[in-house]
Amino acid sequence: MSLSAVLLWTVFARVVRIAPVFALAALARVGCAQSIERHATRWVVLLASVWFVFYVVYFIRMGR
Repeated sequence: MSLSAVLLWTVFARVVRIAPVFALAALARVGCAQSIERHATRWVVLLASVWFVFYVVYFIRMGR
C-alpha cells in the first residue's frame, strides 16, 4: 500500500473515532457551560475518563 493511501486511511480512521466524542463534548459544553466553569477539574477528569474508556474498548475490539 502506498504512503499516501496509508495516510488517507489514517486520517479517516481518526476522524471516525474522534468526531463523535468531540461532538458529545461540544454538546456538553453548550448544555453545561456554567457547571463546567464552576467545576472545571471534575469535568476534565470526566472527559479524561471518557477517552480512557473509549480507547480501552477500541483496543479490545481491534485486538480481535
